[in-house]
Amino acid sequence: MTKRLTKSIIAVVLAAVLATVPLLGTFAASYTAVCPVIDMRGFMNAHIYAVENDDTSEQLWPPATDRILELVKNIVGPLAKLSIDRDWDKFAAVFADEAYKVFDGLFLDENGEVTNGSGPCMVYPEPDEVKKDGEYTFIFDWRIDPFEAASKLNDFINYIIDNSGCDQVVLDCHSYAGIVTTCYFEQFGCDAVRSVCYNSTAVYGAGFASEIIKGRLFVGGDIDLSGMGAESLVAYLLGAFSNNQYNEIIDVVIEMLQKAGLVDFISNFVNKLMLESSDELFANAIVPLFGLWPAIWAMIPDKDFDEGFDYIFNDVLAETGKDYFGIIEKIDHYNESIRYQREEVLGGINDSCNMYVIARYGYSSIPLSSTWQTMTDGVLDTESASFGATCSDYNVFHIFDEKDELVSPNGQVDASTCLFPEQTWFIRSASHTKQYDSIYEFVNTLMFHDGQATVDTFPEYPRFLHFNAATLELEPDDGVIVNLSFLDRFKLFFRQLFNLIFSVFKK
Repeated sequence: MTKRLTKSIIAVVLAAVLATVPLLGTFAASYTAVCPVIDMRGFMNAHIYAVENDDTSEQLWPPATDRILELVKNIVGPLAKLSIDRDWDKFAAVFADEAYKVFDGLFLDENGEVTNGSGPCMVYPEPDEVKKDGEYTFIFDWRIDPFEAASKLNDFINYIIDNSGCDQVVLDCHSYAGIVTTCYFEQFGCDAVRSVCYNSTAVYGAGFASEIIKGRLFVGGDIDLSGMGAESLVAYLLGAFSNNQYNEIIDVVIEMLQKAGLVDFISNFVNKLMLESSDELFANAIVPLFGLWPAIWAMIPDKDFDEGFDYIFNDVLAETGKDYFGIIEKIDHYNESIRYQREEVLGGINDSCNMYVIARYGYSSIPLSSTWQTMTDGVLDTESASFGATCSDYNVFHIFDEKDELVSPNGQVDASTCLFPEQTWFIRSASHTKQYDSIYEFVNTLMFHDGQATVDTFPEYPRFLHFNAATLELEPDDGVIVNLSFLDRFKLFFRQLFNLIFSVFKK
């Protein structure tokens, strides 16, 4: 009886221990917020209104549905005529004019300044609503000079500090916000910031911006027109929906459209339009919009800057006869302050506060360039977002020595060339535009660590992580790529199809 009782007690104790062990990682990953969090989103993230700070005024970005429908209605007739007379220039003139009407409220002047009073709606919390463990979003105008946005960020940080009772904040910056954050540090220093996370940021540039500025807006299709085949567009679409709950249904539809030739047809039409009408479209719609946004120029990768600058200012805009000294001065200021001494600026930030870098990977690039196979997170190159990692193409595996702790388990990423390799994490299969609670938990765990954490600080957060789309959780990356059999895909397709039908009828 005594032996049985003893065994029972031991069994209960062991069960309790075994039940507790899986939770240890959770406890280790937990954090205590000791100062406010300021979250910053990226390019085109904030809504732009006709009247700044008035969200009851007309919404300019994203364009209202009625504006888009008006554009479609007005080009249907010219599009039908195009199919008959093949007069691309005439159609381009109509299309450029209609596009201008849709986006006219977003244009800046030749100095890169907002002149129509438009802007985002950034409402400060009431003073008594500011808490030391609160989380706040800084909303800024992503069109303007990043140094101007950084000045507004400084005002917001000071406001939060003054009303929270804390001396510092932590910053989580995503995408283009990384550029604004870097400009903030260059202007105002690091005293007010305890920790900063460069969370998939564009500090080293964004490839998609280069294609716009260089006048090469082509998508996948006829390789003679675009320099890439239809697989570039298909690969991007498959990646974009990879974490969708109905991804298998979407994948099958995309593959069917490709086999039917519709992907080629649509992309070839767009490419033909760009090829035949690029002068009209760029001069009257694209350049007046993108080319006069200082934000775009800050996102141009170094290798493409000179070519893009020459094309926009010495070719397209030279014919307008206007003086663009104002915006050029802003571009030069960013180049001299950040671009030409980026490593020194980032090194100074790293020396002055806790600094973390997160990059994502596993996707092809936006299909606007012949380099579409570059490893990205669906928007930004992984090399740039990680401050210098060496990467394979998105669909090439096992090219680096996987026994090296600085190499990803699937041999696609070598972190040894990063600016801060011991403070840089990689998340496989988490796309650029998606935000998940598990990633927020990870970021906050880093930023609220007492001191500078590294890739060895948290066992549950090693250098290489994988986002599990089924559980929406982060997990240490084992490098395994799941390739479903035909039968598995068949079952998954119909399971998702029935779930979709059920959800429709449930509504």
